[in-house]
Amino acid sequence: MPFNDLTHPALDAYRSAVQVPADFDAFWAGTLKEARSFGGEAVLARLDSPLRLIEAYDVSFPGFDGHPIRGWLLLPTKRRDPLPLVVQYVGYGGGRGFAHELLHYAAAGFAYFRMDTRGRGSGWSPGKPPTRWAARRKSRA
Repeated sequence: MPFNDLTHPALDAYRSAVQVPADFDAFWAGTLKEARSFGGEAVLARLDSPLRLIEAYDVSFPGFDGHPIRGWLLLPTKRRDPLPLVVQYVGYGGGRGFAHELLHYAAAGFAYFRMDTRGRGSGWSPGKPPTRWAARRKSRA
């Protein structure tokens, strides 16, 4: 069982003292503009899978410095209304795994997107960094 620094109702009332930097919006606007300058659009490729109650998509889009970002988008097949979305970012210790390992959110009626970290593969081991990134890292060393 996890131990928390605060308990209810103190946890509900907690407000962080961290302030948003003044250049926060400008930084992200510039970062997104630069990523988009490399071209390319998001690609959703539906997987041909034996899953019948969940649609699985292999998603890719250009990220920082044009490096491809990959992930799984899983949706319940029987849906009518817009769905709440759960986004999970995988840390540098692993990857997005296989689509059939991640069924719990979509089975519960959520849209679920599990995103790989830039420069990582889809399994629980580091992937090869994109060639442009590897060359750029060497030039900075």
